Amino acid sequence: MSASGFPAAEVRALPNASFEDVSDEDWAHCLGGLHVLLWDSGGLVGHAAVVPRTLWCEVRELQVG
Repeated sequence: MSASGFPAAEVRALPNASFEDVSDEDWAHCLGGLHVLLWDSGGLVGHAAVVPRTLWCEVRELQVG
């Protein structure tokens, strides 16, 4: 666990345990936003994040995430 109390290494390891070849670039797209962690007695079992993004549709700007 990091000095801030956020288990960064455990969270980063989770997608590698679930999917093949999650690059650092892929992981960078998950940073920011609101994070939810799911723990059981064996440790971290789930992570979800909602990251705000701007989606442009022609001239309309939509805030999503």
